[in-house]
Amino acid sequence: MNDTAQMLVAEHGGGTFCVMPGRGFENLTAATACTYLVNAGNRIISVILETSMDEPLDDVCDFFVQQIYLAGKPSPQMQEWGLVGARAGFVVAHLALDGVPEWILDVILQRIHENTHVIKDHKEQW
Repeated sequence: MNDTAQMLVAEHGGGTFCVMPGRGFENLTAATACTYLVNAGNRIISVILETSMDEPLDDVCDFFVQQIYLAGKPSPQMQEWGLVGARAGFVVAHLALDGVPEWILDVILQRIHENTHVIKDHKEQW
């Protein structure tokens, strides 16, 4: 977990559930991950998406979009693990992209916008 992801998890102070890329994302390494932040009832309240600049960008974008979708509508496997989807499908996604160039961030944001319903972007670096 990179520094930004660790800080966001520490700020949350509650339960987490981390997902690593699996079937269909064999080209991604452990540098790419999704950490679900959950409340006491295991309802997903937000996601932290992280990657490095060395990962294949198309696969990263697809993985991120998939995880945002699953945060709102968990898969049967996620439901078996006790995870409950975000209320009304509303998901706050944090991009923890330490050391990733701005142009990669722009591509990731564009792909997220193309494939999900984004209400608002807010860029902030810690």
